[in-house]
Amino acid sequence: MGISCNFYLFMIKVEMQMKISHELSKLIEDRQKENEKYEIYQHVFKFHESDSEFFYYIVYKYYQEGRGHIVLSSSRKLIPKNEAVEIAYYFLTHNGTVTAALGPMSEVRKRKVETVQKIQLKLLEGKDLILTNKHLADSYHMINNTLELQIGNTRKVNDIYNQIKELDLHIQRKTHVLTKEAWQKGRNLLHEYNVTMYEELKTLLKSWESAEKIIDYLKRLNLSFLGKYKARNVIKQLQIMFNDQAKEKVNKSLEDFEKDFQGNFFTNQRGELSTEQYIQITNQMMQEEYKRNLLRECRNP
Repeated sequence: MGISCNFYLFMIKVEMQMKISHELSKLIEDRQKENEKYEIYQHVFKFHESDSEFFYYIVYKYYQEGRGHIVLSSSRKLIPKNEAVEIAYYFLTHNGTVTAALGPMSEVRKRKVETVQKIQLKLLEGKDLILTNKHLADSYHMINNTLELQIGNTRKVNDIYNQIKELDLHIQRKTHVLTKEAWQKGRNLLHEYNVTMYEELKTLLKSWESAEKIIDYLKRLNLSFLGKYKARNVIKQLQIMFNDQAKEKVNKSLEDFEKDFQGNFFTNQRGELSTEQYIQITNQMMQEEYKRNLLRECRNP
């Protein structure tokens, strides 16, 4: 999947234990197994900001490996397992949103818009040469649109990253409360990122043949010295983006998007799903996987 990790990879390291009552400490310790330690998330969960009830999330660890968890209510103490699983889901999927920003989004943010703009400029300078073959008009526009898409997406992902970072800093350093509204905002941003990148990867893959057609045609043209110089510049810039190594990377990224949590493909061919189909499938898989694992590891009664 686009954003996938082992179940407990989403844990954010807690630097200090949250202060809780002796009664709650006793409930935590009663469910602690031999040689385990526990960590209490430094933020709590509320369904609404105005709620008086809030929830603690505690994970039991054997060395660094998560072995189980419980959820405690500030007012009801040890809540039923099914309810605990629902609330734990908010904690861990928010951490998944933050993990995505620190990982895959950070990689996209490293892309230099100027590099793509230079490729686009050279393509424009070579437009007259390319369109001496009228059959390459669609290919030219396909490549130009793909470059425009990547420029826009790089800026868009930077904005998504900054919004997620600001959201999480507000929770971790100011309120210490994750609300359902804040959780939903983070998930919406992650959804936007996944849609953006899945569409871009599919577009890139579809545009490869167009780039290869243009490169092949320019190589075969019988041109003057200045014409050859212009053609070489177009070819050189296109090959920065459309080369064998880059194509392998695009295919690998699509493979990552189209694998389930067990590493199995849920498509027969890369990029075959519409964005709506992709989101529907991955959302369903994510919910089922998280809740299955949470239910298995939950130590609430």
